[in-house]
Amino acid sequence: MAFSNTIQAQPFTLASEPGERPLLGGLCIILLASLLLQRIGLHAGGFPLPVALVAAPVVILLQAFLGISKISLVRLILFTGIAVTTTISAAFADPKASLTSGLLYVGLYGFFIFCIPVDHTAHERFYRTIVRIICFFAIIGILQYFVQYLVKVPFLFSWAGLVPSGFLIEYNTLNELKQGSGIYKANGFFLLEASALSQLASRGLLIAIFLLKDLRYVPILLLGMIVTFSGTGILLFAIFGSVALGLMILEHPKYRKLLWILPILLPLFVIFAWDQLNLHIFLARVGEFSDSTSSGYARFTGNAVLFLLFSKVDTFHFLFGVGPSMSTYYMLQADAESFASGWIKLVTEYGVVGFFCFAAFFYTCAYQATRRHVLASAFLFHWLVLDGNLLVPQHLFTAYCLCAMVQYNPMAAFTARSRNPRFGLGLPGKDAGGA
Repeated sequence: MAFSNTIQAQPFTLASEPGERPLLGGLCIILLASLLLQRIGLHAGGFPLPVALVAAPVVILLQAFLGISKISLVRLILFTGIAVTTTISAAFADPKASLTSGLLYVGLYGFFIFCIPVDHTAHERFYRTIVRIICFFAIIGILQYFVQYLVKVPFLFSWAGLVPSGFLIEYNTLNELKQGSGIYKANGFFLLEASALSQLASRGLLIAIFLLKDLRYVPILLLGMIVTFSGTGILLFAIFGSVALGLMILEHPKYRKLLWILPILLPLFVIFAWDQLNLHIFLARVGEFSDSTSSGYARFTGNAVLFLLFSKVDTFHFLFGVGPSMSTYYMLQADAESFASGWIKLVTEYGVVGFFCFAAFFYTCAYQATRRHVLASAFLFHWLVLDGNLLVPQHLFTAYCLCAMVQYNPMAAFTARSRNPRFGLGLPGKDAGGA
């Protein structure tokens, strides 16, 4: 893995070609709805309808109508597998299953078949915009964490009382470092919980390393991830990005000296910040896999217990699942705390076949968008193993932006000099790239 001469020295500007504005404009609208307005929605019949559930589909369908985006044939074929396995699962489902959940599953992921072909320049600018937006939330999280030591503002972490309850979406928002401490894990102010910021910052780090090859974003994103005290983002980065970051530093003369002084500075930093940053909490989290009251147990060990329960069903239901929303049934039956990550939801509800159909579809979307197998693998691992927001619109459409909104094709006609002037939006020409 070579990273020589990879540090980009581009200015921090969001300037774009005229033809890229519909792409970046649509991206910003979807992320605004999914991240900045993540806690805002309308409670209807006990099911919150977030802003993203309205705004994102409108943007995606409008882009398709105007010819800005297209349907990827490869994605469509793979998505057919999702539709078929969902239909089979629903047709032979347990009476307690929810048909609405199945329709929501197919309907939401149906948007992932739409993508905008981009060339190298547009692709780089698209993901640089994403990383800068993520840096904004990381900076907010850093300030939020340290400000609480100076000022106790009621709505710094939770908006309860500030936003009417009928329009407020919150869960696990107030997450103390330890019970009774009065010090909370950073959630980025706008995001639902600390783990959301942790996973967002981690994915931003991976994009900065593998796509942008730009170290300037690393300090902000790393510190933003640390002040969440959430193991999911750190685990994702440790597995997929830590070695690459080390190689990237090692092979660049400007930053190579860091590897010589880090062994000295890092222990000093740990000693100084052990109490200030509550670093001992990270050591405490190592033992969570055997602690039935911890989130680590619920996310990993508990899911293994659910799978053992599910594996006792007959062969047909093992292959095609026991029906939409039935993962909740197994959570109630299990004598263990479970977070129900994406993979166990897919396996129990749509079976092993349904799981592999979804994994192939999501991986293909992520690879078409990034052209990096390591990123496609990391995003899939995050979505299925570390996350449990399979049908949460705010998180799902954030994933759409990171993993599916564009289709990278170096030969795509996404430049100002080869634009279709129709609608004045700079639409891709006929040679915009295939599926």
